[in-house]
Amino acid sequence: MAGGNLSPRQKMINMMYLVLTALLALNVSKDILKAFQKVEGSLSQAVENIGIQNNLMYSEFQKAADNNPLKVGMWKDLAFDIKDEATGLRMYIGELKDSLITKTGGYDEDGALIGMDNLEKVANEMLKKPKKGALLKAEIEKYRDSMLSIEGVSDNEDLTSLIISTFNIDDIIIKNQAVLWEEDRFSHYPLIAVLTFLTQIQGDVVNIESKVVDYLRSNIGADDMKFSTVAAQVISPKNYVMEGDSFKATISIAAYDDSQTPTIIVTDVFIGDTLPDYSFADTIPVSLDGRGMYSIPARGIGVQKRAAKILLTTENGIKEYEEIFEYQVAKPMAVVSPTKMNVFYRGVPNPIEVSVPGYSPEDLTVSGTNVTLKRIKPGQYEATVRDKAKGDSKITVKANGRTIGKPIEFRLKRIPSPSASINGKKEGVMSKGKLSKAQGIAATLPNFPFDLKYTVESYDVRLTDGEYTKTIKVKGNKFTAEVKEKILKLKPGSDISFTNIRAKGPDGRKPCGAIILTVQ
Repeated sequence: MAGGNLSPRQKMINMMYLVLTALLALNVSKDILKAFQKVEGSLSQAVENIGIQNNLMYSEFQKAADNNPLKVGMWKDLAFDIKDEATGLRMYIGELKDSLITKTGGYDEDGALIGMDNLEKVANEMLKKPKKGALLKAEIEKYRDSMLSIEGVSDNEDLTSLIISTFNIDDIIIKNQAVLWEEDRFSHYPLIAVLTFLTQIQGDVVNIESKVVDYLRSNIGADDMKFSTVAAQVISPKNYVMEGDSFKATISIAAYDDSQTPTIIVTDVFIGDTLPDYSFADTIPVSLDGRGMYSIPARGIGVQKRAAKILLTTENGIKEYEEIFEYQVAKPMAVVSPTKMNVFYRGVPNPIEVSVPGYSPEDLTVSGTNVTLKRIKPGQYEATVRDKAKGDSKITVKANGRTIGKPIEFRLKRIPSPSASINGKKEGVMSKGKLSKAQGIAATLPNFPFDLKYTVESYDVRLTDGEYTKTIKVKGNKFTAEVKEKILKLKPGSDISFTNIRAKGPDGRKPCGAIILTVQ
């Protein structure tokens, strides 16, 4: 059998093939081979059982999308696309199994395979024209690449590794010689062994379908489609204010659903100084982006405590999220304001402004954990996250050697991967002429607070070339003459995909999501 690193499951299947071959060589009774037919039947039933479990997940997607189409609709559509692809490949393999059974005589009156020990017809069908083994390999490769191209999957190392190892269709090395995958799987094996192997592939398809769809479900929340992380948050540009000034804060939820507007109430009454009493709470106005602006006069020097409650409608009813926060009315204190947001991004300088009422910028000393600070001009700095920094960053301000207020916390985040597009499109329909005249692939970070530039360095093109699917590897972001030539030869309705897109930016090289277009 094949050499190299094999999974325990593949080793077991290979061992079963050896047993079958040995049984045939010994001219063992067909009663024993019929037992293997029952094993194959059990595998088929296991595939169907997983399919039933997957259908339950699709039902949950549909229900959640009906309740909240703006939030869940996109994920539901993607999940159902995966379902269609997996079902298509399973049916393709099923038709292949039916064809092999028919070619070898079908079933006898007792339901047993007549040609279960047939090797020659199976090998002819799979390895000679029309070479159904090679066609099957192409379909498996297409399904594998489709799963890997789904947005977010490439960022999950465990899921990516599982998909690649499950659908490993590389050539097999036997005695230092490369043997085609289909030759290794379908040469010199009887019908019952090949049927078992094909059923195993169907099981792999439905299992990966389950893993990927469950991963999509986790992107929008747990089983009931809640947010994966939801918490009330209070963001104030000043946690210390001067007497006579006003305390201002932005109150919102950390994982905001833009399909609805939450209700936000605030109270300064506490029972036993710990339990908020909302009996006479104030309802504050909420903007279209879900943020409530809270402003009250700053009275009384010392710590002031408030409680905020956010009421949010979810798929399962109204959820409440509470946050208790404090601010202090005091004499002049330091204010550290991020120029972009309350986040420091890795790989780029993050501008911040620092001021202390009553002090000159020259009197200030600013330091921070997990970042390197560079003074641009009085009161303005750039914070660069240090390599291998973990946790958050705390910015401390001193005026004439005296620490002012509490350290200000900033979250440390990675810059997200850029989005690849052709003429502004990532998917959908594009005319052959427009596609062939496109300059190439662009990579951008839309709606990102920094104006970062990315350049595509390489990508793969998959398209139909005659009877087969062809993959073209391209260096750079431009369309090569070969790519343009193949595009012009595509028939209307043909799909073309651009995968393995790698772009370089100020924070290094990053993968981009796939572009899948249909030629019009």
